[in-house]
Amino acid sequence: MNIREQHKISKALLSLFKSKKSWIQGGYAKDEKGRTLWGDDPEAVCWCLAGAARAVCLEKDGMSPTQRAAIALGFPGSVEMIAWNDTDGRTFKEVRDLLKSRAGLSK
Repeated sequence: MNIREQHKISKALLSLFKSKKSWIQGGYAKDEKGRTLWGDDPEAVCWCLAGAARAVCLEKDGMSPTQRAAIALGFPGSVEMIAWNDTDGRTFKEVRDLLKSRAGLSK
C-alpha cells in the first residue's frame, strides 16, 4: 500500500470519529438506540475501527475493507487492529492520535 492510499484511508476513518460518542469497543457498530449493526449499515452512528473500515473502505486487490484499513494503520492484519481497538483501557484519544498520525496530520 502506498502512502497516498494510507493517508486516504486514515482520513476517511478519521472522518467518522468526530467525538468520543462515535467510537465503540466490542462490536462493529451501533445505531442511536444502541443496537449492534454491521459497520456499513446506514443507521450506524458509532463504530470500532473494523466497523468504520467496512463503512469507508472497499475491497481491493483481494483485501477486505478491514484488512486494508489494518494495513493502512500499520497493523499486520485485521485481527491485530481489532485487538488493539478492544484493549481494556484504550482511549478515544489514542484512536484519534493513531488515525491522525497515519493520515499524515499532526496530533
